[in-house]
Amino acid sequence: MVAGSNPFWVLGFDINMLGTRNGKLETKKIPSGPCLNKYGGINVRHMAVKEIKHILIPAHSKLSEKEKAELFDSYKITIKEMPAILKSDPAIQHLDVKEGDVIKIVRKSPTAGEYVHYRVVIS
Repeated sequence: MVAGSNPFWVLGFDINMLGTRNGKLETKKIPSGPCLNKYGGINVRHMAVKEIKHILIPAHSKLSEKEKAELFDSYKITIKEMPAILKSDPAIQHLDVKEGDVIKIVRKSPTAGEYVHYRVVIS
């Protein structure tokens, strides 16, 4: 397997790679780097991030402060009672979020049409 073809490696995660040397199977840890490296892959962590458009990735949007207050008011919840999403999540990199922002996620459902849920950004 080529390191650049592994999607986790491209996203900047360390991976283990299998290979043979002198007839023996070996595992080699490949660290992610800041740019093109000797393994032929590109670490996109430091590059500009665009919105990911894929059929399996639902629409993500950041709520305004007013919408956030209305959400908490209508459901009678606090920010600590909400499910979380990491600030480093690739699906929200294009939204310029900070800790405490609320993300609205709209998923398409064959039975419900659209399913909306909310998550609070954590670091």
